[in-house]
Amino acid sequence: MATTFDIRMKEPNREPIMNIAEVHTLEHLGATFLRNHPVYKKETIYFGLMGCRTGFYVIFKGNFMKKYFVI
Repeated sequence: MATTFDIRMKEPNREPIMNIAEVHTLEHLGATFLRNHPVYKKETIYFGLMGCRTGFYVIFKGNFMKKYFVI
């Protein structure tokens, strides 16, 4: 089982969308943070940009709706 979260930064189907340079930076920051986090590094499957450039997807192993989040 996996849990997917949509992290929306912009309203879908509305201009302007996020610029490539900014989203690329956020993508690396998010992925690096999760891959190095003491709790989430083993649970993280994916952190990446939505194709529509309105936000990001993060996918974790297991049912994260029942887990406690610690950032």
